[in-house]
Amino acid sequence: MVIHEYGNIEAEKILVLHPMLLTGAFAAKLFAPRSDRYCIIAPDLSAHGQASSSEFVSAENEAAQILCYLKEKGYTDIALTLGISLGARIVLELLKDDDIHWKCIVLDGAPVYKNARFLRFVYTAVFLSKWKKARKCKGFAQKKMTALFGEAGEVMGSTFESMCEKSLRNIIAACSRFDFYPYPKDVQQRMYFEFGSKEIDARQAKTILRRYPFVHIALHKGYGHCQYMAAEKRHTLRYLKSA
Repeated sequence: MVIHEYGNIEAEKILVLHPMLLTGAFAAKLFAPRSDRYCIIAPDLSAHGQASSSEFVSAENEAAQILCYLKEKGYTDIALTLGISLGARIVLELLKDDDIHWKCIVLDGAPVYKNARFLRFVYTAVFLSKWKKARKCKGFAQKKMTALFGEAGEVMGSTFESMCEKSLRNIIAACSRFDFYPYPKDVQQRMYFEFGSKEIDARQAKTILRRYPFVHIALHKGYGHCQYMAAEKRHTLRYLKSA
């Protein structure tokens, strides 16, 4: 993992964790309009960006590295924590640590499953098939993803081609298993789950509310996985008012 800091280093802290295949620098762009007023902490998760040579082991391992960094720097009060997809799964591990005050927590497209064996099997088969083709035909994934996602696709394709099989398997495993840690009421009240109505993870909304009755959940009609906050960047910035 490589952890970057952008913006006003002396100001209040924002922690943003990117989704699978993107990078810290790309995720930090969401807060570019407020970079003069906040310090944006944006890690490249293992197997991504400048940390592409390191293996992704688990969400717990990634969270431990981030917590170590925050505590060494004396960052014990985080105004806003944003986790996107894989990043949201890691944030759920971070919240288990009560030495740091997480003021406002936004989880976009969070994969929250007790043990989704079937999904894990399907995603592993699909991603490995595409990964093997990407490794065999260099530039194929980057070209295809760029056509679909523009600038983000270029980064995603490059990351996908450079990722090792073990990291890919471990990421899928991390996103299909969660222990439903008993977060206290005051932490739940600061948690905001965001889902697109078309994404498969949105089906977990009822389970999340049953386990965590004090969290906030928003379902955005017509949007897929992580599409709403990417399209409506002003919505993300609104959370700074809660921070």
